[in-house]
Amino acid sequence: MYILYGFSEATFSAIGKRKKLGRPPNDRFSATMKRSCSENISLIQKLEVAIDNGLYLLDKCEELHNTCNKLMNENTQLRNGLEQSIISSKKLSKEVRQLLTDAKNVLNLEQQVAFDKQHIQSLTMSWKDLSHKAELSSKSFELQTVKTECGVYKQHVSDMAEQSLITKYQTSIPFPEKQNKEMLGGGISELSFLYPASVKRNTIIIFTLSGYLLLLQTQ
Repeated sequence: MYILYGFSEATFSAIGKRKKLGRPPNDRFSATMKRSCSENISLIQKLEVAIDNGLYLLDKCEELHNTCNKLMNENTQLRNGLEQSIISSKKLSKEVRQLLTDAKNVLNLEQQVAFDKQHIQSLTMSWKDLSHKAELSSKSFELQTVKTECGVYKQHVSDMAEQSLITKYQTSIPFPEKQNKEMLGGGISELSFLYPASVKRNTIIIFTLSGYLLLLQTQ
């Protein structure tokens, strides 16, 4: 119970019964005093209701204040999350740009690799062509060398065949055996003087074979 103007609960009860403190006949209030006290009691009740409502509103205000603080905290968290999302978005955009740049570089490298591959293929074909030409040139040189050697040997064979005919003609005339051997030796010595050692050896062999063949033909 709220205490107003120094009155207690007993005082209000006494006023309601038209009693006052003191002894009879002074222990009663007049009707005017009673009406005034009733008005005071009504005012006190209104004040009590107002205070209760004020306390209720105060509780609600405190509750709203707590709710507002909670919402502000959530708003702060959301703002921080939004800022973090913005930072992440910027970082992601930077990474995407880097990926696009890398993809462009990879495309350029692929084009360069394709160009280098074509260039390598062209160089390989040129190398094969040059190798083939070099091989043909080498074979042509070897063939020309062989032809030259064959011409030399052919000339030697021709000379030896001619010498063999001469020898055959000479041997067809009766001479002593010793004279024939000397003539044969002289011919070989003359050939040895005209040609080098390797040609001499081949010439002697060919000459011997040719002479043998001619002897077989005459027989």
